[in-house]
Amino acid sequence: RALAQVLSLALVLVLSLALAQVLLLALVLVLSRALAQVLSLALVLVLSRALAQVLSLALVLVLSRALAQVLSLALVLVLSLALALVLLVLELDKTDNHVRFLANHKLVTFR
Repeated sequence: RALAQVLSLALVLVLSLALAQVLLLALVLVLSRALAQVLSLALVLVLSRALAQVLSLALVLVLSRALAQVLSLALVLVLSLALALVLLVLELDKTDNHVRFLANHKLVTFR
């Protein structure tokens, strides 16, 4: 009877150790799965933040390029207007000199 109780106690100990190992393995699996999900979420957050920064930089580059083109066009327009004004002044000056020449030689009379 004592042997049966010892064997029964040994069986209970072996079964409880096996159950403890199974429970420990299950706990490790659950924790590793939770850790994998946390790491995956952290990776998604980091990547989305990096993507947001890249898209923001791309937007800044596109906008700065567009602004540079607009400013370049504005500069061309201003320089073209300035050149047109210079040519107009030169043409008016030439016309005024021509009229004076004709008036000095009595080819044109003013009333």
